Amino acid sequence: MPNILITRTQPGADRLAKQLEADGFASLVCPLLVVEPVLAPSDEAKDAQGFILTSAAAIAALPDPAIVAERPVFCVGAETARQTSQAGYQNVTSAKGSGKSMARLIEKAIKADGGKLHWCRGEVADETLLRHLSKARFLVSQQICYRTVSLSALPTNIRKALANGTIDAVVFHSKRGAECFRRLKPELAVEVKLLAFSEQIADVLQRAGWSEVSIAKKPNEASMIATLRQMFSLS
Repeated sequence: MPNILITRTQPGADRLAKQLEADGFASLVCPLLVVEPVLAPSDEAKDAQGFILTSAAAIAALPDPAIVAERPVFCVGAETARQTSQAGYQNVTSAKGSGKSMARLIEKAIKADGGKLHWCRGEVADETLLRHLSKARFLVSQQICYRTVSLSALPTNIRKALANGTIDAVVFHSKRGAECFRRLKPELAVEVKLLAFSEQIADVLQRAGWSEVSIAKKPNEASMIATLRQMFSLS
């Protein structure tokens, strides 16, 4: 039974562990980032023609679903969109996991002169989205509603398991998580496989010297699990 190290933030890490267990994998959970909410209410959200979420951690910062009503909520990927819909929001659409794909989604869905967009974001965020939207003449208000704190050191049991091959694969859901892993510089046994949610995440790992990094075909959990099954030749 392949043993998978899950590095994503909670509560998604525990949810993925249950999905992997149901699919025939063992898992270890070691979030590389801890999400801390920032209490910073914003009045600008009320007048927005639409909302941007680049992480499910920002859902709590959205106005109540009844206030948002039919206004669009643009999510960076399928998992964030799924959780946003579950929270009661009606008009939710998903990009393909990057700022560039998010900008394309927004440009096709609404007009720049229809009003500003409100971006609920983390303290650190990829500015690619903002550059693309500014170029397309969209006005964007921003609300920092959470921060992510990186792990300062890997637990001893995780570091040992990576070095001796007890862990068969490591999965990465975010660029910052991959950057944290690179900074911690764990020794990896030759047989340990790496799987990234997107090309941008894979690039961080490859630049650290781990040349063989698999990429999920789509930025969602189902695709990641399907890729793991292919990697370990599970029917």
